[in-house]
Amino acid sequence: MWIKPQVLGLSNALWSTEQINPYFILQIRRSETGGLTSKVLGTLDNVLDSKPFLYRILLSVAVSDEGSYCIAHGKTREEINADWIWLTRNLVPVLETIEDAQDTAEFARAKIESLLAQNQPQEEASKAVVKFQLTAEKFHRIFSLSEEDKLVNYYSCSIWHGNFPKQGWLYLSLRHLAFHSYFLGKTIQHCVPWTELVGIEKISGGFKVLTRTEKHTFLFFFNLDETLHLVQELSKMAVKSLLNGVEDKNEYYKFEEEFINSDKNYVQQYIDAKAQSEGYCKRFNLPLWERLDGFVNCNLWFPYTKTDVPGRLYCSPSYLCFVSKYDIRCKVIIPMNEIAVVEKVNSSVCPEALHITAKNKVTFMFGSVPQRDYLCSKISDFLHTSVTAEATGPPPTERGLQVQFVDIISPRQAVKEHLWQLHFSEYGRGVCMYRTKRLQELISHGVPDKLRAEMWLVLSGAVFDIEKFRGKYEALVERAEKVSAIVADEIERDLHRSLPEHPAYQSEVGICALRRVLTAYALYNANVGYCQAMNMITSVFLLYATEEESFWLLVSVVERLLPDYYNKKVVGAIVDQNVFEILLKENLPDLHRHLAKLGVIPVTSVLCGSYHGDRSCCDVLCVGNCCLKCGNVVLCGFWKPLLWKRVGTEDGYH
Repeated sequence: MWIKPQVLGLSNALWSTEQINPYFILQIRRSETGGLTSKVLGTLDNVLDSKPFLYRILLSVAVSDEGSYCIAHGKTREEINADWIWLTRNLVPVLETIEDAQDTAEFARAKIESLLAQNQPQEEASKAVVKFQLTAEKFHRIFSLSEEDKLVNYYSCSIWHGNFPKQGWLYLSLRHLAFHSYFLGKTIQHCVPWTELVGIEKISGGFKVLTRTEKHTFLFFFNLDETLHLVQELSKMAVKSLLNGVEDKNEYYKFEEEFINSDKNYVQQYIDAKAQSEGYCKRFNLPLWERLDGFVNCNLWFPYTKTDVPGRLYCSPSYLCFVSKYDIRCKVIIPMNEIAVVEKVNSSVCPEALHITAKNKVTFMFGSVPQRDYLCSKISDFLHTSVTAEATGPPPTERGLQVQFVDIISPRQAVKEHLWQLHFSEYGRGVCMYRTKRLQELISHGVPDKLRAEMWLVLSGAVFDIEKFRGKYEALVERAEKVSAIVADEIERDLHRSLPEHPAYQSEVGICALRRVLTAYALYNANVGYCQAMNMITSVFLLYATEEESFWLLVSVVERLLPDYYNKKVVGAIVDQNVFEILLKENLPDLHRHLAKLGVIPVTSVLCGSYHGDRSCCDVLCVGNCCLKCGNVVLCGFWKPLLWKRVGTEDGYH
């Protein structure tokens, strides 16, 4: 690779000459020649991460009175040989015709500079990008890995080897965690696929990675938190690709164009953005395809306590979301297509404020908003390009099979409904409402039957899917005959096992509705198809919601709220079962020992059996309400008091 001619004082200090002619010298760095000098230089290069070029070409000292000029360097012998051959064939014959040595040197320098100008790209990459590219090439060369296994980042650290730490470099790629150290001729090298990791433990000054057969301890990081976060994210990505059964791993690691064109390391930038978006969608139960644009710290004026609630405002293409900072006192989700008016407000009480009015007349005042003008422009762009949704009127209060087959309203239901209506009148109703601790309390005490479908859709985020995919369910039902015979038989066997004691499923009306929903989902998500227990939760949904609503509630549960529970490997259920057993052992050790002695560890089947056998349908639905709001995190919190009440007594266990 040609470079701008640079004067060198000492041409042979760290270099050995391989070829020479009257005008040019081809040299190789002594780190590649063997011996003590090679070991010392290799150690310095590894520790300092200098990544020098291994070959260079000099304009001979005999030609120039000023000293030698470095005119080209290369990383491989093939690259430098191509430049050397060009010089001997094209430039040397011309130089032989020039008699004056100074003219010869000036002509040679001018020719090299012209070659450099012709071959130089229009936009030079930054030094950081070039350095990263060199490191990536070194990584693939050292560990003999494919270039498809992209390097994400690398960090200087030490590995605990024997009785002493050894300095080196930790390389994190899409598929491997690798470490390389070179010290005075001795090499330490480890390369572990992410799928072989069984544990990652943070320790003082570093972390440990555990495989089934080995343990590696990495220490002395300058940015430990960043490194550990990236290790965890890459491990998650590898496990997801393994669980999803992706045959071609390249199909799993797809990067968007704007990241590839970024000046920074686009792979790590993509992974960080993906992790932030996934956390954002999980926190607010948003569709998984939603991508976070950014967030700012600001205040929300809480009209019910007349105070400013500090928190964080998130912005994505389709939603504005806010969550309070110190505790979950307040959470707000505002779909962009529900925004009616956006106003800038400046006052001594609420500086740099943004006042938003939703279509349901609920208002939100965000104060001290950084980059307020930019946020307003984002909202304005969406409102100008979006199509106004048709008015749908108030949500129906009676829907589902329960109304058709059980027409009894208990006094308890009437009291609950009255409390919920009071809450709606104060905090708003639907997606654009203030989600407070009071809402959580109402949910834990139970949702009245008339409001179950509405609240389930809002809490689970299924309402967003319905809005985006209007008509999708009907199209799937029309294609019901295309479902595989095996899946159809599995569904058919479970239909009459779904709440058989309920009048709705003693009739063909309920059975046919359940069949349509389960078959539609099997077509919608062919990777999952149908799994046992889907019929149970779907049959409950159908009691209170329409078929389309029940379908999207099932989608929310399977793909967002209880990920990996409903598939052939049931990995999510196994993981949560193991987590619960660990919590049980730590918090109720006597009970854990007693159950182990009885041989009922794992306890999940015992727990579920005791719950369904002992508790009323109303209690089961209360747990379902909380699960639709928070996902699987509520399960362990619910199991602990249940086990204590069910199994533990003051006199022992029974």
